[in-house]
Amino acid sequence: MNKLSNLFQLLAEKNRLKIIFALEDKALSVTEITKITELSQPLASFHLKALNEAGLIKKFRKSSFVYNKLVNKNLLLLIKSFLNFSAEQFEENENPDSFYFPFPPCK
Repeated sequence: MNKLSNLFQLLAEKNRLKIIFALEDKALSVTEITKITELSQPLASFHLKALNEAGLIKKFRKSSFVYNKLVNKNLLLLIKSFLNFSAEQFEENENPDSFYFPFPPCK
């Protein structure tokens, strides 16, 4: 259960989601990621490190560049499923602010 919780915490950061979607089609260098996501290089590198440490992306060297790629494309399917779920939930409630999730959920 901790692994799943850690995964959701990792994916709760919108800049990490931007990076994951940028890597959907192909491996990219940090420079390419910063252009696509409009993140600064230090910020992109910070989030890439977190994604790499979690095992969600893999780094590899090609000549003088380091590229990043998704380890498993199923991660994108999971994220897209949650996006579809949230869109349906907001449609039903009409107002996104009306979607209520008690925190902490165990109380």
